[in-house]
Amino acid sequence: MADIKKILMNAIEDSNANVRKSAALAIGNLKAKEGTQALIELTKDKHWQIQEAAITSLGLLEAKAAAEPLKEILKATKGDLRKAILDNLMGKGGDGGPKEQSGPFGGGGGKKKEEVPVQVKKAAALALSRILPEAAVDPMIEMLASDNDNLKIAALAGLGNMMATKAAPKIIPLLQSDKLPIKKTATIILGRIKAKEAVPQLIQSLSDKNEGIRMETVIALNHLKPPEALKPITELLKDPAQDVRKTAAIALGNTKSDEVIEPLLTAIKDTSADVRKAVITSLANLKAKDAMGQIALLLGDSSEDVRGAAAAAYSNLNAI
Repeated sequence: MADIKKILMNAIEDSNANVRKSAALAIGNLKAKEGTQALIELTKDKHWQIQEAAITSLGLLEAKAAAEPLKEILKATKGDLRKAILDNLMGKGGDGGPKEQSGPFGGGGGKKKEEVPVQVKKAAALALSRILPEAAVDPMIEMLASDNDNLKIAALAGLGNMMATKAAPKIIPLLQSDKLPIKKTATIILGRIKAKEAVPQLIQSLSDKNEGIRMETVIALNHLKPPEALKPITELLKDPAQDVRKTAAIALGNTKSDEVIEPLLTAIKDTSADVRKAVITSLANLKAKDAMGQIALLLGDSSEDVRGAAAAAYSNLNAI
């Protein structure tokens, strides 16, 4: 690891912009904290893509030393830091997108826009939420106890954008809310932040009476991919709502489990063309060569979309 870090510390100063960007990302992914100062310097790089990569890694490192430079990027003072973080995570931080950047990342026009690009601001907001959770994450968690439903939903959205995993214990009880928008948003956010501790409650939500909740729960569990969710999601291939059946079929294709091939082969005869198409795609993702015969039959399906999916799946499986 020491040799890798040494290479990265040299690469971060390379004259090639692509090398600098890759090195910046690697320093964060490898938790190489000795690269903190070099990453801070890269937040001033002439290419916004490199600035974004460096800032992302500073967030992964939870580098306290980067807090002030990142606040400067957001033009945030202590009093409005939370607002600055949330506004930029929600896409309200101004339109200063990059234009005519020179070099390998830009259009080669040679002009650099003065305004900080929105991508850089968003990265800075996300990094600051990790470096200084007390600035935004903790207040958002406190807002989950509000009696104002709109405020509660806004807090959930903010925590999701900040990938605030520490908020999971406070979000999980909201799965039992009698307010559908809150329950739905909580489900979505728990999946987004990959809250493993929410798996048992999410599995219970697969039997919720509301089809929208069932569908969003499948999507959330698809992010987490817990093995214990395999059987209950498979059961949803028989759900009365076609959107739920379709979502379940897609999720099962992402499991890479041979156990789901047989149920998918049964579902390939679903009355909904959307479900049949999803099943075909999932069987191809699972490299289910034994399904080629049934997929071939769907080359004569009444739906053009299904025929197209069958053709692509058959070709892919035939090439294996």
